[in-house]
Amino acid sequence: MWSSFKGLSLGWKAAAIALLALAIVAGFKACTATTNHKTDVAIEAAEDKGAAIVRAEAAEEGIRDVVKSQEVRGAVDRDAVARHDICVRTSRTPENCQRPSP
Repeated sequence: MWSSFKGLSLGWKAAAIALLALAIVAGFKACTATTNHKTDVAIEAAEDKGAAIVRAEAAEEGIRDVVKSQEVRGAVDRDAVARHDICVRTSRTPENCQRPSP
């Protein structure tokens, strides 16, 4: 192979070297593009996973708040004084609130 390469004129040698360099650059660009695509896909998947985690945490926090509010409401329903106090604070006509019996 080298003997046939040595027999070529300088123009053909330059063309062969230029084609070889072009092939190397094209191969490098193809590898870089593939790597960049895989990296972008991985980053997007990680962002989607992070968003899903945030949504799940927000849902759990909402459920905890609902449970806590139900517990507080149950306590108020059982406590006549607390029920009266809330009625007086929130009613447009506080005089209509039932007083707890002693």
